[in-house]
Amino acid sequence: MSIMASFVPVAALRRVLAVLAVLATVFSGSSLAVADTLPELGLTDEEKAFIEAHPVITFSDSIWEPLAMVENGKYQGIFHDFYEIVSAMTGLAFKFEAQGDSRNFGKVLAALRDKRIDMIDGTGRSAEREKYALFAGPYLRFPLAIVSRDDVMAGSILELQGKRVAVASGSTAYEYVRDNHPDVDLLVVEDPAEALLAVSSGQAQAMLDNLAVVTYGIRKAGLSNLKVSGLTDFAFDIYTLVRDDMPELASILDKALKAIPVWDKAAIMAKWLPLYASGQAAARADAAGGSAGVAGPAPARVTLNRREREFVQNKGSLRYCVDPDWPPIERISETGRFEGMAADVLALLSERLGVETRLVPTASWSQTLETAEKGGCDFIAAAVETPERRRFLDFTSPYLRLPLVVATRADHPFVDGPKALMHDRVGVVRSHATAAILRSKYPSLDVVDMPTEAEGLSQVASGGLGAFVDVLPAVAYRIDKERLTGLKIAGRLEDHLDLSLAVPRGKTEVLSIFQKGISSLAAEELDAIFKKWVAVRFEHGFDYTLVWRVAAGAALVIVLIVWWNRKLTRLNRTIRQAQEELSALLDNSGQGFLSFGVDCRVQPRFSHECLDIFGRDPAGETIQTLLFPDDARACGDFAKNVGRILAEDDDFRRSLYLSLMPASVHLGNRDLEVEYRMSGPGRLMLVLTDVTNARRLESEVEKERGRLANVVAVARDPRDFFQVADSFRDFASTCRTPVAPGETPGEALRRHYRRVHTFKGLFQLFGCRRVSAALHDLESRLSGLNPEQATAASLGGVMRLSPVLAELEADLALLRQTLGDDFFKRRDAVCIGEEAARELEGLAEGLAAALPTPDPRLHALLERARTLRHVDMRELLAVPLGTAVQLAERLGKAVTVPPVSGQAVPVDPDLFGPLARRMVHLVRNAVAHGIEPPQERLRLGKPEAGTVAVSVEKKDGLLCLRVSDDGAGIDPVAVRDKAAALGIAEKDELAAMDGGQVVRLVLAQGLSTADGDAKAAGAAGRGVGLAAVLEAAKRLGGDMDIESRPGRGTTFTVRVPLSATEKGKEQS
Repeated sequence: MSIMASFVPVAALRRVLAVLAVLATVFSGSSLAVADTLPELGLTDEEKAFIEAHPVITFSDSIWEPLAMVENGKYQGIFHDFYEIVSAMTGLAFKFEAQGDSRNFGKVLAALRDKRIDMIDGTGRSAEREKYALFAGPYLRFPLAIVSRDDVMAGSILELQGKRVAVASGSTAYEYVRDNHPDVDLLVVEDPAEALLAVSSGQAQAMLDNLAVVTYGIRKAGLSNLKVSGLTDFAFDIYTLVRDDMPELASILDKALKAIPVWDKAAIMAKWLPLYASGQAAARADAAGGSAGVAGPAPARVTLNRREREFVQNKGSLRYCVDPDWPPIERISETGRFEGMAADVLALLSERLGVETRLVPTASWSQTLETAEKGGCDFIAAAVETPERRRFLDFTSPYLRLPLVVATRADHPFVDGPKALMHDRVGVVRSHATAAILRSKYPSLDVVDMPTEAEGLSQVASGGLGAFVDVLPAVAYRIDKERLTGLKIAGRLEDHLDLSLAVPRGKTEVLSIFQKGISSLAAEELDAIFKKWVAVRFEHGFDYTLVWRVAAGAALVIVLIVWWNRKLTRLNRTIRQAQEELSALLDNSGQGFLSFGVDCRVQPRFSHECLDIFGRDPAGETIQTLLFPDDARACGDFAKNVGRILAEDDDFRRSLYLSLMPASVHLGNRDLEVEYRMSGPGRLMLVLTDVTNARRLESEVEKERGRLANVVAVARDPRDFFQVADSFRDFASTCRTPVAPGETPGEALRRHYRRVHTFKGLFQLFGCRRVSAALHDLESRLSGLNPEQATAASLGGVMRLSPVLAELEADLALLRQTLGDDFFKRRDAVCIGEEAARELEGLAEGLAAALPTPDPRLHALLERARTLRHVDMRELLAVPLGTAVQLAERLGKAVTVPPVSGQAVPVDPDLFGPLARRMVHLVRNAVAHGIEPPQERLRLGKPEAGTVAVSVEKKDGLLCLRVSDDGAGIDPVAVRDKAAALGIAEKDELAAMDGGQVVRLVLAQGLSTADGDAKAAGAAGRGVGLAAVLEAAKRLGGDMDIESRPGRGTTFTVRVPLSATEKGKEQS
């Protein structure tokens, strides 16, 4: 399956990713630097003084791959690479300080808020964060992306209303959805990787994060059932957050980030986001005026600032101390040479920094710490940060992470955690960080200090200690070196040691120099050093005792084999009988059973139904080509996932991978359901069930259900239905000339768009699916025309209504089959006929005018004749109100809809009918945008079902129509933002408006806060419905008011004069 769906084509994503680095320069506004040079920043005296006083800046972040990553204690990712360049520009060193396990961004924000760190290298900006942080940037922008499973439709953020959506705790995505889309049911998890897993496993229906994070995460985890199903209007602007008492730092970083050359940005993006790889050459070519070339690797030498260079020059060489006996991490050899992992790292740093180092030998680790505390050396090559050591030492970021393991005698049970050591004396090296970790985290353990690691393991071998704890490389090295064959590594603790370079307090230049060097180390370099020193060989002497034991055991095995073979003969006979019975059962089950291994080739034994399903003997063929004969991509994905399943040892992960396999397959003219079961090690069984007839029946049932709903709706309100159908035919006849005399093409486009939108909603109300779908397609094509550029020809090319009328006739034909021709003949509600009623009405009006003071009884009779065609306005409004329950069911909401209330007000249906029909927009808006989902209403203390009410009132010669709901009300902030985006009003004008004025902007043509929502687009989200109601009211000389109460609901009031005349009739 493809990660990307049709909603966001791969090509589109490539284009998005391909401009990410170039977009960064749009923010900077800086001129591009000359190739292979870094620009001057123009720092002020205050900023230079700040750098002198604060050479090392502490920062943190949570795991946000590929932007921020922590692997084996080493910080890396896109942000890290950006700040490598910032360090070279400014001379600052940046020290990463992990917060917990680096998975909870809330802890990172708390650390900045409490001023335990100086900055966060990359995150979003929000009003909440502005309370305690300054901002540098933005220096990157990523769109907020929606990820869903292949079988979930989630193309926009509004389409997620009522759905369970996973977001990372404390993330910008979380804050954005929480503040702007409270109807979304948030599942807050620890990090984006967990959010993706939640969607893949069905715990959530979608997740939100920036595009770079989700595309990298899907690819890394191999979650082939996920897709990027949409991009929201919101984009992540990436800023650096700086503590609010360091304005100089914020200014320095802002200048540096904006001055990073574009080719460096392109190279970083290409390194971490392969989809962007082709963009780096273009970025350099654009920056250099068309010259070719691609950014190369980072420079071999780290840039030191003036103060650091002067320090190194004056110092000559830097003295360092080490643990003299901790191989293979570090040791001093018999010849006095420093060697081990730390030695190789120090050699890299010395070369990269251009500094000379000199070893100060010590006799023990305790002496090393004492020497450093007294100032006898400038740094310690490898040390673990502890509270006690922080008293006299500063530490760089960690550069190696080493797991703690437990060494025991060979006969000791497996150690699955500290609890397994409760009855043992556990040895550790005196003054090592391991001792502090065990005593603080596991105070019930009996921890014993040993002078050296060799002595500790010797004590375990002799029985003086039950176990010894140290890092894996050191324990493995000692067991091999000392040939301690009676010992084993019995288990691993959850804890680990993070090795940093330690500097005595006060030596700030040394700390900043080495922090820059360690930040420049690549994970690949450190990994190569680690592998070099843990490739341990085990060579043992020849053990004759073991040979005799093996021989005796072999003799016993031979005796057992003879006895077992006889038993197997009897068992095999029984098994064959059972297999024959099972085979007969499977052959008559009506399902296909087959199995295959990692090569995906079907095994010879399969049920008889498989022959019918595939039309041939499937044995020896690959299962993917049998299931997907014409889809090479599906074949590849299926085979790849089978390999993952059969290679996975963890039951949970295996079950997760199984859940990602396709549950159904369309093969020829068959629909097959597929079940997957493990049938043994390295073997997978498929159960295929032919559900073709069941699916066909479901389809027919669904068609009949829709047809029944159509019939019921039309039979219930035939008069209104036929009025809608006739009005649409009249409208279609006028569209032969799409632009009326005296009308511009843009005005005609808006008029047609409103009418098509209204007719679509009315036909949907009556369940006429075919004509509704055709009108929706027409509406979409109209929305693609620009009113400012529309011409009569382009509008005429779109407004071809013959296909739509054909679909209407098809819907009418289905109704005629069920309701009969008599129903269509008796469709008019006026018994005497429309023409006769109009003649009587005209006669009554003439008599009333000719008789100034007629008899009261004659006056009443004339008035009755004059209003013979009039109907109660409440009856006209009953049809729009009936849409509320249907729409609520589609959107997963609950509503209570009381009958239309108020006075009986007879009105001319020709005059007031169009207004009544357009009132459907107010009802649908109330349900779609006003009423909250049931769970949200319960959380707010409201009844589970919302209320949508319509009332009629006659007052002071005016007809007052009200549509009210008890939902969330209209969000003025969202309306103001949308109005600004559409250019409806200037930002200054919007800022000066009060809440009521802002809310009234929803009446503007095209303004909708539901852009991109597929459901809203089909119900109430095109931004034309409210404008259409207002237009109908003004045509009758009226207006519309809005009263919105946040959290309590909204009331729309339409007022029109009852004296409206023929001039108010709607023109087609």
